Amino acid sequence: MNLYLIFFLILRVNHRVEFALHEKNLELNQSNVELDRFVYSASHDLRAPLNSISGLFSLLRTDPNSSSYYDMIQNRIAVMSKFISDLTDYYRNARATLKKEEINIFSLIKEIIDTFDGYEPNRRIQFLVDVNEDLKVFSEPLRLRIILNNLISNAVKYTDNAKLNSYVHIKAWRESGNINISIMDNGIGIAPALQP
Repeated sequence: MNLYLIFFLILRVNHRVEFALHEKNLELNQSNVELDRFVYSASHDLRAPLNSISGLFSLLRTDPNSSSYYDMIQNRIAVMSKFISDLTDYYRNARATLKKEEINIFSLIKEIIDTFDGYEPNRRIQFLVDVNEDLKVFSEPLRLRIILNNLISNAVKYTDNAKLNSYVHIKAWRESGNINISIMDNGIGIAPALQP
């Protein structure tokens, strides 16, 4: 066999191996980005119910005879348990096709807001929900829950304590076949340096 031909074949095989390694490296980097996003979202979504439970325990110390606090704590634990179960399902199905379902937007928003019962800053926040109780969307439930929970919990977390009338205004409406969701608050906002 010609020495040039052998050299050419070696170069060609080497190029294919490098290309395959490059492709696998890109896939691995993408997986790492998705994992980072997943861990951030999961920790963010678990923090709100835990803060709520902590606030309820603080209230129990001042009024140990109120059984409603126990019910609220049990509800927060059930919400967290369901969320952890959903996360497990999401992790298993992350590479699978999206599983869309009909979701009642009002019920989902109400469920998220309820996780803030007993959360200390929440006592200064008024939730204004401007959503038709029958408004439904066909989407992936866990991903929509994560997005809405992150936005609402950020609004609660970054409340402006100097304001007496803090609010989170949540609106949802159907327009031109789409569902629009708006979440506004009068919290501290985003520092101009961080806005870009």
